[in-house]
Amino acid sequence: MTSANKDIKKDIIFEIKNLTKSYGSFKANNNISFKIYRNENIAIVGANGGGKTTLVEQIAGVKIPTKGSITSVFGKKVTEIAEHMGVQFQDSKYPDGMTVSDMITFYLDIYNERFQKSSRAKIKKRRTERIEYRKTIPAKIKEVRQKQATTNKKYNKKLTELQKQIKTAKAEDISPLKKELSGALKSKKEFSKVCKTKIKIIRAPLDSAKARRKTNKEIKIKRRDLERKIVMEFLRNRKAKVKELLNEKNSHKRENIKNDIRDLKKQFKYEKKRSPKTARQKRVVEYVQLFNLEGLEKRQIKKLSGGQQQRLNVLLALIHKPEFMILDEISTGLDVQSRGDIKNFVKKILDENDVTLLLVSHNMNEIEELADRVLYMLKGRIVEDCMVKDLMQKHGNLTNWVNKMFKKHMERLH
Repeated sequence: MTSANKDIKKDIIFEIKNLTKSYGSFKANNNISFKIYRNENIAIVGANGGGKTTLVEQIAGVKIPTKGSITSVFGKKVTEIAEHMGVQFQDSKYPDGMTVSDMITFYLDIYNERFQKSSRAKIKKRRTERIEYRKTIPAKIKEVRQKQATTNKKYNKKLTELQKQIKTAKAEDISPLKKELSGALKSKKEFSKVCKTKIKIIRAPLDSAKARRKTNKEIKIKRRDLERKIVMEFLRNRKAKVKELLNEKNSHKRENIKNDIRDLKKQFKYEKKRSPKTARQKRVVEYVQLFNLEGLEKRQIKKLSGGQQQRLNVLLALIHKPEFMILDEISTGLDVQSRGDIKNFVKKILDENDVTLLLVSHNMNEIEELADRVLYMLKGRIVEDCMVKDLMQKHGNLTNWVNKMFKKHMERLH
């Protein structure tokens, strides 16, 4: 067995030592040891029945090892690790009748306490910072004004001296003295402006908070006025159309007017829709847009296509913003187009978020694009541990490497 990353020092997320999972005399996992590093995505490959899913279930805390240990940087308890981990297993099943929106809301409710704690902590921190900053404002302003007073005394002394000189000076010396006096007065005014600007900058955080409150109030008024305007226009148009309908004898024109009234009603209903009010509703909309599930919120999960359901599975695995994610056969049973969509989607999520991936897959193209390192499992053991880029250079693609590994280890067994 070759091992990747022997001499590279990295932040370890999980360390698996001598892991064994037995069912009677059968060993699904047999004395497995390896490390998972932060931001190094790992794929596990191998023939069916090789122990891949059993291994990830133990890492996820779903199954307890018979022997060996799994240590994590996230803590010792399963609940502590679960907070930092997102899991999507191959057989993800949901209750009958559950819609996409219901399921997202349900998961948000589960993690709501954590979100609330985090939000409360941030608000408390900002409030404390504002209070502390507000305390320092008088002292800072006093310091600026003291400097201004001291400098103004110097300017006033100079101005008084120049005025005295002008009174006693000869006619030919008065013009340069007046220019000097004008320059001194201009410097005094400019210095006063600088001091005012400094005081404004000191008060800026408080002023910006007032400005935000004022702006939010203006937005609410504009929104309310717009809704009133839409309602009035709708009623005016509707009354006009109804009058035409009552006076119209031609059946074809009458039908057209009815259709116009229906269109107006639809338009009014569409314009009347408001943005989500609660933080939870906003979060549901945010996730639906992020995972390309718009228009499917009210659809039952069992009626989703394979690709749509897999996007939902990944969404639910990422909903609490984990640092580590397990995906088990995300493209199984999907057509070529859906496989590509899911692969690109997961790649985008990994690129945009600080998530480390553990992927179980039979799709070599998927592994080539998503993984940095690959483990080959056979009969409950890890027999190869290599970097994807090294295998690509040596074998051209992972499919060639997997085929060679299969032949090599099958010959050894026989």
